Amino acid sequence: MKSRRNLEPEIEIRNRQRKNFYYNAITTLICSYFKFNFPIKFEHKHCVEFSLYNGVTAVTLENDRLKPWAFTYGNGVLNELGHYDTFYVADYAGNTREVKEGVDCVIFENGFMRLPESSIQRFADMFADVDLSLVATVRHSRLAPIFSTNNSQTAERIKQVYYNIIDGKFDTVVSNNITKQVDLTDILGSDVSKEIQKTDWFDVDNVKTLQYLTEFHSWLESKIYTYYGLNTNASTKHAQMTYDEVNTFELPALIMLNDKMESAKKFVDDVKNVFNIDGSLELNKIFKTAYDNTIKRLENEANAMEQSTTELEESEEDENNNDKD
Repeated sequence: MKSRRNLEPEIEIRNRQRKNFYYNAITTLICSYFKFNFPIKFEHKHCVEFSLYNGVTAVTLENDRLKPWAFTYGNGVLNELGHYDTFYVADYAGNTREVKEGVDCVIFENGFMRLPESSIQRFADMFADVDLSLVATVRHSRLAPIFSTNNSQTAERIKQVYYNIIDGKFDTVVSNNITKQVDLTDILGSDVSKEIQKTDWFDVDNVKTLQYLTEFHSWLESKIYTYYGLNTNASTKHAQMTYDEVNTFELPALIMLNDKMESAKKFVDDVKNVFNIDGSLELNKIFKTAYDNTIKRLENEANAMEQSTTELEESEEDENNNDKD
């Protein structure tokens, strides 16, 4: 049996893999926002990915290819907006160079603040912690009663009964009183049952924790999708919900998505101005459908509210005219 000391590296690796899974899933979601259309090669998803790590991605024109650099570090003097215009860039192959924005490169921004997407790490940490708690709770909930005996023959009989139950096989019980509850004596015999003691490690109350952890996991997943522009309208509330409760994070998500869209549009314009290459931007069909539906619904709500306000004002005006008469 492995000691706890020997298991620690393996446990650490599993926990890191668990966190990386969610980190990669959220990153893939964000990198799928846009589709860039240029007449030359451009790995747009990698461009977005690098901006999530660095806050910005420098893109240069290399042999009829728009190359996004994996690492972009500001250098030199800050401008009036607090941004660098000169950068040291590097790729995973070890190539490095110094570039100047608007001359040698175009900058793709992760939002107007040019900051890394720290929420990915935050959400990945939360997901990994919930997953770890679920694993621990599941394992605890299935701890079986532990039987102790002082001879191997009885121990083997206990194992046989246990495996028969697991395999769905019937086990024969000889009893003089078929109306009484079958217990350990019926299965193992009166002689050996006296030599057996049971330690119950199963705590059924802890199983309830699974429900709350599972619901929190679903809630967290729903909020991540909504945060990045896909309102799932999922909730674990066990009661009737109001419309505002269902769409809690919908409007902040639109602000986030609009900010990233503006940065992407600016990038397309800058490529045209610096490299004289025409391009266009499309929103991913899934995000576009969700975005258009939300905008349409908000416009309908605004029109309905305006109509209601107008009717209320006209009603008040009629009442005032009647009072004067």
